[in-house]
Amino acid sequence: MNNEYFLSLGLDIGTTTTHLVISRMSIGPGEDPFGRYHLVDKEIVHRGGIHRTPLIDETTIDALAVGEIVEREYLAAGV
Repeated sequence: MNNEYFLSLGLDIGTTTTHLVISRMSIGPGEDPFGRYHLVDKEIVHRGGIHRTPLIDETTIDALAVGEIVEREYLAAGV
């Protein structure tokens, strides 16, 4: 049985902090009688730092700045 692997990004954008985790997931058929794939294994590849959530004003998150945080964390993870 060959498992398939992929990277998963967990991104938490809160009212004060933003952080992310990159994981390597493995899926495979397992023991499902219908042949459906299930999560077989997971490994944390990179646990990013905790960043202050960038805001434009009191109620608006700066999406471009969040994108820059994600990009820097990808680079730090070697992704």
